[in-house]
Amino acid sequence: MAYYYFDFSEETKQKLTALLRSLLFQLCEKMDTIPEDLSVLYDECDRGRSNPSEQSLAENLFRVLDSDQQTYVMIDGLDECPYGSKNSERRKLNDMVLGQIGQRPGNYNFFITSRKEHDIEEAMKALVHRTDLHDIEIQTEDVDSDVRLHINRFMAGHNRISRWSASIRREIEDELVKGSQGM
Repeated sequence: MAYYYFDFSEETKQKLTALLRSLLFQLCEKMDTIPEDLSVLYDECDRGRSNPSEQSLAENLFRVLDSDQQTYVMIDGLDECPYGSKNSERRKLNDMVLGQIGQRPGNYNFFITSRKEHDIEEAMKALVHRTDLHDIEIQTEDVDSDVRLHINRFMAGHNRISRWSASIRREIEDELVKGSQGM
């Protein structure tokens, strides 16, 4: 199993290269020997003195996943991966990783979490034709009530905020729950 979290507060963790390197490292760490293709890539990159291309990293990821061993890859917070320009990190990820799921051989499963974003939903719809896809909606009233409970407890325990009027605290609570989008 390998796991990656796109952290919105850390720019270096919003890069496709960081995702690919992390997943490859985690998967290879569990192997007895480094795959030959990765050793060749290491040598091609002047024994680690230069960086491999994102395409090379993505190809090697799927080569590592092409095994008899069941492998799970978890990508959390995909919506935190920047989106926008033609060469944005998320567009590249959609092409080089999501676009390969189901087309490349291997005994692997991806578990991806994200807020609802149009481009991510479109990329997932494209996967339906190549693989089994399960969409689980977790942004429910239950999540909002948990967020509301946390905010209430924080405000009640805060020395100054707890003295504010109930209507002001309620307005703050409503805006924070709305802005949290279930997170």
